Amino acid sequence: MGMKIENFRHLPDSEKWDYVEKVLDSLLTDITAINAELTKTNTDIDANIVKMTAVNTDLDANVVKMTAVNTDLDANVTKMTAVNTDLDAVATQITAGKVDLNVIFKQLKYQCLSSPALGKGTGNTMVSNVTSFNMLLNGAFQAVAITNFSFTSTTHDVATGFAGAFLVIFDSTGVGTMKVSPFKTTGTAAIASLPTCPATKTPVGYFTLKASATTAFDATTTTLGAAGLTLAWVNRGVFTEKMVPTITVPAVTMTAPAVTMTAPAVTMTAPAVTMDAATIGTTT
Repeated sequence: MGMKIENFRHLPDSEKWDYVEKVLDSLLTDITAINAELTKTNTDIDANIVKMTAVNTDLDANVVKMTAVNTDLDANVTKMTAVNTDLDAVATQITAGKVDLNVIFKQLKYQCLSSPALGKGTGNTMVSNVTSFNMLLNGAFQAVAITNFSFTSTTHDVATGFAGAFLVIFDSTGVGTMKVSPFKTTGTAAIASLPTCPATKTPVGYFTLKASATTAFDATTTTLGAAGLTLAWVNRGVFTEKMVPTITVPAVTMTAPAVTMTAPAVTMTAPAVTMDAATIGTTT
């Protein structure tokens, strides 16, 4: 169909219109084919938009479900936190109960069954159970005869104006010994710091010894009858038994995660594509 303009001009008029009509018919055919392809493409786009709209609807529904699940999870975390708080309280009570039970168990296995009548021993330089007595040592019955036992040099010295609390304990051979508290300015304060009894011995009582404001107590040379000394004897006392390890309840914190789910706003509109074959002049 190609022809140069100058050649077209030399055609007779009757041939010029025939040629133009042929060119226009060819163009109309091409345009009709293009319009058909575009219409098909538009149909495909419409179908895809329908599918995408359905997908978006499904996503919206899933977001609603996930939001509900998250709400349930938050509620469950709140409940679990409350349960954890209760468990912590129960664990604290159990720990306290275990300490008490261990102390009771220890006291039952290591205790006096009769009073040892603690007092001044031979020559007022020793401590003694003035009477024989019975005790349990690791649950076994044991009779203890009257026994004198000495102070330990330096360890049992009490400075002027100070007091010591002496825990009296017996072992499986019936030998008595003493453990002294840190020295305090009063007997009451010394008792508060009374030492614990070794695991394999039985505590039978304690006494406090306070030196005068002017004279110290020398464990080697001072007698228990010396002027200015203050003595107080306690038989079969209740002692602080630090036999149980410290148990710490772990702090468990449960926090609900902040989950926010928002359905995306998806709007898809099929483009309006209208293509009609153009009506081009008819040759007569």
